[in-house]
Amino acid sequence: MRIVLLYHKFHEKRGPKYDKYSISLKVFEKHLKFLKDKKFQFVNLRDLPNFKKGKVVCLTFDDGDITQYKAFELMKKYKVKGTFFIITKNVGRKGFLSESNLREMEESGMEIGSHTVTHRDLTKLNKRELRYELIESKKRLESILKTKIFSISFPGGSYNQEIIKECKKCGYRTIRTSDIHSISWEKSIYPAIPISNNPFLSESRLLLSEKYLKLLGCLKEFSKIGCMKKGERLFIKGIFHVHTNYSYDGKITLKELRNWCIKNNIRIVFLAEHAESFNKKMWKMYVEECERLSNKKIILVPGIEIPCKDDHIILIDPKKFFFSRLSKNVIRFAKKENVLTILAHVSEKTSEPRDVDLVELWNRKYHGNTLLLSNLVWFKRAIKSKPFYAIGGNDIHKFRDLKNVIYLAFEKRFFDKEEDVKKLKRKVIALLKNGKFYSYNKRAVLTAGGNVEGIKAWVACNTIFRSIIKPFGKRFIKPFLLLRSYF
Repeated sequence: MRIVLLYHKFHEKRGPKYDKYSISLKVFEKHLKFLKDKKFQFVNLRDLPNFKKGKVVCLTFDDGDITQYKAFELMKKYKVKGTFFIITKNVGRKGFLSESNLREMEESGMEIGSHTVTHRDLTKLNKRELRYELIESKKRLESILKTKIFSISFPGGSYNQEIIKECKKCGYRTIRTSDIHSISWEKSIYPAIPISNNPFLSESRLLLSEKYLKLLGCLKEFSKIGCMKKGERLFIKGIFHVHTNYSYDGKITLKELRNWCIKNNIRIVFLAEHAESFNKKMWKMYVEECERLSNKKIILVPGIEIPCKDDHIILIDPKKFFFSRLSKNVIRFAKKENVLTILAHVSEKTSEPRDVDLVELWNRKYHGNTLLLSNLVWFKRAIKSKPFYAIGGNDIHKFRDLKNVIYLAFEKRFFDKEEDVKKLKRKVIALLKNGKFYSYNKRAVLTAGGNVEGIKAWVACNTIFRSIIKPFGKRFIKPFLLLRSYF
């Protein structure tokens, strides 16, 4: 597990200059104690590529604010290392670290890195301005410290491939960004988890949870996706849990859904029609229409959602229609017919699942655009007794439900060969069954193994909203939603 944390300012008491990027020194000391107690090894950013195993943490500090000197004194007390990224224009100015401060830090084992000369957004600069920011900041720090500078932090976390190339040319070996959605650990570009002092529920408090740290340990896995900003070239998109007008409450036709998916580069759709709407004849018509509308551009996989007494079970691509109110009968049928089974829209109150292949841990209709922490805890507990995978679904019924969907991502390499639609459909179902997919939206990524990247304060907020505030009545909800929008 490799974790990079980002700090900006520190304060002892909340005063007029207090802002959300400033945390108290007491909280920072708690972080140090917690990480030391959990036996994390503290390293500088330049050394991070050498630590690929074990529990490793890198503390980083941006901007060179004078309050970071007090944090440095605490770090000396606990005998830990860190990396300080300096805006060279501000060195020696009022409110910022001086040259003597930087020398003392460097002599004490801290790493000093560049945060450019003027802290401008590098993506908005021309090549000459970019080279000035990269080279001059490096030269200034090297002249102060009489040592080589190998690390840089991008202002605002913004960068592109051209900036990375220029950094390498200028002699930077390790790069740190605060944009955790577009990173590539293999190229020594490291994400940082920003620590803020949120007035309602801060990441700083969440950080004191060991479970939170464990969940963040999978950042490397998600860097390959980059929340699909860059990864869409490497991954094929799909969506799961969609109802059409074949369901009694569905308002979208299969043809309309197909056209929307093609327009939005979605190649795979896993349908889940309500079983109450079907009989054997209707099911046959439905399957035939799915096959007729499917081609190499889009695959419509028929599915049926069966409402059992205690839970809902989705069967993916069953060869014949089946309906029962008893989940054990549904599971028995699925095993006999070798059909993929998914336990739909689970919650922390869901009893331990029976022999299903996947659980819909994240459902946009029931959980919103965020993933509940309580669901993750339930999942980690449940898989100890029975192995299954986690999937994110949507429960789409109308066109307006298509605005903010949870996508599935399948690696494109599985689809390199030219195959007919039936073979592709079988391959996609096999990928689901074997957990070779990711569920994601703009905010987070969920792996089939139940790990999450992108957990921030809004996860805990959603948990609090649903478990504490919502039961107290509608008059409390609007103010809370305004608070939650702050995140």
